[in-house]
Amino acid sequence: MIDVKASNRRKPSIYPTRTVQVHVLRRAGLQVERAAVMHLNPGMPLPDLSNLFVREDITAPGVGGAHRRA
Repeated sequence: MIDVKASNRRKPSIYPTRTVQVHVLRRAGLQVERAAVMHLNPGMPLPDLSNLFVREDITAPGVGGAHRRA
C-alpha cells in the first residue's frame, strides 16, 4: 500500500492513518505486506521531474511476512 501525500516530508500523523488503512484493506480481503508513504521531494531541482516523489517504507515491525502479500 502506498499513501501519497501533498507535503514534502513524512509527518508523524501518518502512522495512525496507515494503521487504519491497512486494517480496512485486510478486512476487505486484501493481503497487505508493506506500507509506504510517498511525498514530494524537497531537493528536486526544477525543471527535472524525474525525482518528483520520495517513497519511504513505513511498515511497522511485525506487519509484513511471507504469509501476507500485496
